[in-house]
Amino acid sequence: MKRFLLLLICSLSLTKITAQEEPDYTKIRFKSYLKEYKKDKPDETQLKLTKDELETIVTLLGDQFYSETEIEDITEKIWLALRDPEKFDYVFKDLAVRSLPDWSKPNYKGEIVIEPFPYRKFWTKAVEEVPYYQETIGRLLTYYGLMGYSEDAKSTKSDLKKLKYTHKMAFRPVRSNDWTSAYLNSVNEQIKRKGLSVQLAGFHYFVCLSDKKDDLVSLFSKLEMEFETPVP
Repeated sequence: MKRFLLLLICSLSLTKITAQEEPDYTKIRFKSYLKEYKKDKPDETQLKLTKDELETIVTLLGDQFYSETEIEDITEKIWLALRDPEKFDYVFKDLAVRSLPDWSKPNYKGEIVIEPFPYRKFWTKAVEEVPYYQETIGRLLTYYGLMGYSEDAKSTKSDLKKLKYTHKMAFRPVRSNDWTSAYLNSVNEQIKRKGLSVQLAGFHYFVCLSDKKDDLVSLFSKLEMEFETPVP
């Protein structure tokens, strides 16, 4: 209990981390389309990444933007989400909601309808632990501006404005034959002159200092996320 009280207190210091708006729950309708959620927690023996290694990932990606205290807080929250999605959804409801893409976007009826327990849903729909771990760390690091997820070049260009390292940079227009990897390859060519590197695994990607790339690639491989330099 003391640990979670400390987490809640520390989380107040992170309210200025992002410019994302706070959820107005008077305008949100919570509804789940699942018949039931998994009752078991993820099997921790399947999590090959340690908490210290998770903190190293957050540090390598974010030490230019976040203090040591903030990095510890981010690590604690992601670690909880990985190990106990149900408790994460209850303890950090705002974060769980705001880490959803377009969470505040109304549907065709003008309503904002959101899954009440997002990470419990992700865990329920996951075939096994590893895909859940990948989605969870990806979503939460994306929320903190340390990773991105884009399935096409247009959204990649847009999402680069949300990453800490690239949000102030301008990149070339999207071409008709671009796809995520091809566009990120051109981005990589541009930012490597600044000592930065883009790494891509599927549709997940991150930007880091070039000299931290190898360590990050090695750590993410423990989640079976095989990052590499995007190809044209």
